[in-house]
Amino acid sequence: MKKAIFLTGRPGIGKTTVLLKTIEELKKLKIKIGGMISREVRKQGKRIGFEIIDLSLNKKGWLAHINQPEGPRIGKYRVNLQDLNSIGVEAILNAVEKAEAIIIDEIGPMELFSKNFKEAVLKALKSQKLVIGTIHYRAKNQIINQIKRREDSEIIEVTLENRENLHKLIMEKISKYLKGEKLMLIAGIDDAGRGSVIGPLVIAGVLMEEENLPKLVELKVKDSKLLSPTRREKLAEEIKKIAKKWHIIKLSPAEIDKVVNYGRKLRKLNRFEAITMAKIIENLKPDIAYVDASDTIPQRFKEHILECVPFKLKVISEHKADKKYPIVSAASIIAKVERDKELEKLKQKYGDIGCGYPTDPKTIKFLKECLKKYGQYPEFVRKSWKPAKKIKAESSPTQKRLLET
Repeated sequence: MKKAIFLTGRPGIGKTTVLLKTIEELKKLKIKIGGMISREVRKQGKRIGFEIIDLSLNKKGWLAHINQPEGPRIGKYRVNLQDLNSIGVEAILNAVEKAEAIIIDEIGPMELFSKNFKEAVLKALKSQKLVIGTIHYRAKNQIINQIKRREDSEIIEVTLENRENLHKLIMEKISKYLKGEKLMLIAGIDDAGRGSVIGPLVIAGVLMEEENLPKLVELKVKDSKLLSPTRREKLAEEIKKIAKKWHIIKLSPAEIDKVVNYGRKLRKLNRFEAITMAKIIENLKPDIAYVDASDTIPQRFKEHILECVPFKLKVISEHKADKKYPIVSAASIIAKVERDKELEKLKQKYGDIGCGYPTDPKTIKFLKECLKKYGQYPEFVRKSWKPAKKIKAESSPTQKRLLET
C-alpha cells in the first residue's frame, strides 16, 4: 500500500485546497499532523508573494516575495532561503520525529533551491510515516524522479473533474494504509498470433496494483487488434511504465506443431496455452488473474490453468476479455507488439511474408513459393496448420534444402 501520496496539476487547479480538505479529515481521525504548507499572499488583489506555515507550531514566514532583497530569483519573486530553511525545513524534520502524517506543500522550483529542503523531503520519504504533499506541475528535479520511481509513492493529478471529491479518494487510500490492508495485485493475460500460420504464438501477462487500474482507462487501452501499429507501440511503452511487472512467453511453431500433431484429445493447443498462462501467473503472482479464454468452454480453460498454478488465486476466464477488461487489453497490446517484432525480423530476412495469417494472400503466396523453390516449409511455419497442409498437398514435392543461409 502506498504510504506517500502527492498531488500535482496545473497552476490554480486547487492542489492545496484538496490537501487542506485531506488534512481536516485526518484531524477528525485524531491523526497528528506536521509539516509545512505554502500559499499565495495578495494585497489589493495583486499577488505579492508566497508564505510558509508550520502546521504544528503555526509559525509563518516568507517563501518568496516581490520585495525580497536577496535570494534566487523566479520571475518577479526572490526566494527567501532563510525562512524556507528555518520554518519550512524545520517543520518537515519536526514532523518526521513527532507527527503521524507529514505534510509537504509543495515540492516546486522555489523550494528546490534549498539543499536542506531536498534532504528533509528524502528523510520524510525514508521514514515509516504517512507522507502527503504536492508537486509543481512542471517542476523537474532528481528528487521528483525518485518519488516517481518509488513503489511506495503515488502521484495523482488534480483536475476540474476530480478536485471536488478527490480528498475522499485520498482518505480511502490512507485508511487502507493505516489498517495495513494488503494491496490486491491484478493480472491480465492474452495472446497474439494464435491463428497465424507463420511465426510464434506470443502470450503476455501484465501485473498491476488494483488501485492503479484506472490509469489504463486514462491511457485508453483497448483490444490490440483495434489499434494501429504505431499506437500499439506507444501504448506498450506507457503500460510498461505503470505496470508493476510483465512477463512474455513465445511458443515456437515447432512446439505448436508437436502438441497439435501428437497431443491427446483436450491436450492440444488449448491445453498448451492454459499451461503457458499458468507459467506466466506463477511468475507474476497475482491475487486475481483475468484471462482471454482460448477454449470454447471458458470454465474448462480456467480449471486447466488452476491445475498448474502452485498457489491459490482467483481466475476470471472469459471470451473477448481483451474487450471487457483494460488489464487484459494491456496484455493484448504487449503480446501483439512483441509478435510484430518477431514478424519484422522474418521480413527483414525473407522478404514480404504478409501478416502471417492464412487469410492474407501475401502469406499464402509466400508458402507456395517456399514449396515450389525448396520442397518444404521453413522452421517458422506451423506445418500442422490445415492451410499449410492443403498447400503442400497441392504442390509438387522437391528435395531441395530450405533456406540454407
